[in-house]
Amino acid sequence: MGRDEVEAGFLKLLREAPEDDTTRLVYADWLEGEGERERADFLRTVCKLAAPSVHRKKAPMLRERLIKLSSASEAAWRALVARPPIERCGFELRFRCPKRWTALAPTATPDVRRCGTCDRDVHFCTSIDEVRLHGQLGDCVAFDPALRSAEAAYAYDRERPGPAYPLEIEMGEVG
Repeated sequence: MGRDEVEAGFLKLLREAPEDDTTRLVYADWLEGEGERERADFLRTVCKLAAPSVHRKKAPMLRERLIKLSSASEAAWRALVARPPIERCGFELRFRCPKRWTALAPTATPDVRRCGTCDRDVHFCTSIDEVRLHGQLGDCVAFDPALRSAEAAYAYDRERPGPAYPLEIEMGEVG
């Protein structure tokens, strides 16, 4: 089996079970063996950041590491393997969505997933321009790890029609 087929196998497994960090870690080991240390480190950092036991003080450092490691991969790959939280959910309760990108149902478009809770599409934004566009539309979004989430949230909120985005109530992740 060739290199491309092996990688395609890992990506297929992640499409079928997007929250499977065991597959991510085995894939990371394989990537490292193939000389792709930055993409391997990206996957390991994604797993560390998504772990329920990640310390609040360590999370910003891990997010910063993902930003630096993002340059070694394409946005489409990051949309498949990353586990960013859902941002700016317009659901009536106005809570901070506890779901992650990987918990949502895939659609025909790789950078759009469907949330079964609020029954809305969620858009994976890979640039500030995309963030602004989806802010204007009031869409639910997930930010590419290549973006600084505070800057992306600010850009989204500036474009969002109507009053400033309401304060969010943080809830635990539900899957």
